[in-house]
Amino acid sequence: MSTATVAPPASHELLSFPKASFWERMGAAFLDIVVVGVITGIAHGPLGFLVMFVACRYVLAGQKVAPTWLIVCYLIQMWGDLCLAPVGLSSMTKLAAPRFVGQVMGMFFLSVALGNNLAGQLASEYVASDLPSLPALFLKIFGWGAIAAAIMLVSTPWLKRHMVGVK
Repeated sequence: MSTATVAPPASHELLSFPKASFWERMGAAFLDIVVVGVITGIAHGPLGFLVMFVACRYVLAGQKVAPTWLIVCYLIQMWGDLCLAPVGLSSMTKLAAPRFVGQVMGMFFLSVALGNNLAGQLASEYVASDLPSLPALFLKIFGWGAIAAAIMLVSTPWLKRHMVGVK
């Protein structure tokens, strides 16, 4: 069993109490946990690609890099998924009209599928024989993810107005 296989589940266990404490503090500060969770989750994705961008720069400079870079990237993205998925699914069921909960949940999973499609489209721009193009691809993915997080952050007041009464 490799470290890359063990690290993500181990971090789930080790960081469960700090994560629960984080969500408790967010609720105590009267911050909207749905919006904070979604923004936090979306922001973690680009950060993982920024880690890979830095690692690629070291490789292109002729230095060896440890697998730790990949593990850190996985951990950051997994933590983002842990922030986004439960809060996103919960908010979909709370915000949808009772008759449309199933359809809205389907739309949530469709958005995940579309995101995976977009990731595949971006990855298809990489040519394996052109290693120097890889950092630019990671930076491009970071940029688009950061834009998505910024859009979510800017739309927070609008979302809060439309989520009045949702707990």
